[in-house]
Amino acid sequence: MTNARKYAKNTLWIFAERAVQLGIGFTVGIWVVRYLGPASYGAYSYALSIVGLCAPIATLGLDAILVRELIRHPNQHHLWMGSAFFLRLLAALLLLMLLCLVLVFRPMIDPVQGMIIILSLSLISPAIGIIDSYFQHRVAALLSVQAKVIALLCSSLGKVALILTQAPVFYFALVLTLESVLLGLGLVFNYHRLGQHIRAWRWKGEIAFSLCKEAWPVWLTGIAIAAYLKVDQIMLQHWLGLDAVGQYSAAVRVSEVLFFIPAALTSTFYPPILTAKAQNEARYQRRLQYFYDLMIWSGMFIAWALWLFGPRLLLWFYGENYLPACAVIRWHVPSLLFVFMSQAGSRWFLAENRQRYLLLLHFSGAVLNIGLNMFLIPLWGLKGAALATVISYAAAAYGGLFFLRAAWPNLRLLSRSFYLPGVVKRIRHANLS
Repeated sequence: MTNARKYAKNTLWIFAERAVQLGIGFTVGIWVVRYLGPASYGAYSYALSIVGLCAPIATLGLDAILVRELIRHPNQHHLWMGSAFFLRLLAALLLLMLLCLVLVFRPMIDPVQGMIIILSLSLISPAIGIIDSYFQHRVAALLSVQAKVIALLCSSLGKVALILTQAPVFYFALVLTLESVLLGLGLVFNYHRLGQHIRAWRWKGEIAFSLCKEAWPVWLTGIAIAAYLKVDQIMLQHWLGLDAVGQYSAAVRVSEVLFFIPAALTSTFYPPILTAKAQNEARYQRRLQYFYDLMIWSGMFIAWALWLFGPRLLLWFYGENYLPACAVIRWHVPSLLFVFMSQAGSRWFLAENRQRYLLLLHFSGAVLNIGLNMFLIPLWGLKGAALATVISYAAAAYGGLFFLRAAWPNLRLLSRSFYLPGVVKRIRHANLS
């Protein structure tokens, strides 16, 4: 199989999995949102936001770094996998202990506290989730897709059963945690199908130190990204209450459900970009520019379509109880373009080993987001939170590059992709080798 066909097939499998998520997961999710109502859904979303802020801490920023190192050291993958696994497991256990201590000294209202406790158990799953990095470097998305789809199907059936039995909101958090357990088991099973065994994983201090040294900027970047993804909902609860969190979460869910597209494209095209960098600089630059063209124009088209049809879709999906959310969605959908840009541009920093600049950009974006939320939420409510998100995304993905001289090559590549005649010309004369 040629490389082009291999990458295309890999991308199709990833999109197939996301299509299942849209078709089944999102459909069941709509039912859940309608069943719970704004207040209970707000409590559920608030608990997810708290745990979501912790999730990047448990991953340690190792995913992209590990893919890169597996490509560089194919004969030592058991050492790299084992070291990454034990690092993540240790981080998750320490995080669980810390979260429990925080809840002891600063208890939250029921059912939020119970949901945070049960959802926090899912923070252990990223440890075994490193298997997905191995599948990425092998360009074997099918194995990940199988595990994710089975876990999603089981979770969706569980949520439907909870709705039919009129279960309280706490049990929806329990189902979500069980989904992460099933996903981990599926990844292990498919890893063994390739003739690999987790028993062969070994810790090596030198490799663990190397991973930490390379990944810490990405790790802190992930924490910063989580901050401006989730902090708006936490701040909305402080000023406007759980009902407002439910309305806002319903609105942003419609656009955030499409975040899988830049992630899917990146997971497929990043390994061949890295391979080209190791072989030929001109080929690396060419593939990177094609990738940016694809990401930016896909983002613009999707954001434009959702801006047109988003309010109607939201009202149709969630019903009259979520009417206030319809006014929010058009303020939030421009963030989609900057998510596409961020996913693309961040890979340049990783490939060039300039993760520290990526940290600076996203940390600045997180600080900007928090500051804007403090100003705009009291002023404009839900719309203010959405506007704060868009501005901070734009600053981290593009605007901040103007102030970093080291990032100007990345800025030029991104800027060239906005020039449509140039994109058309590159498509006509494409050389995908």
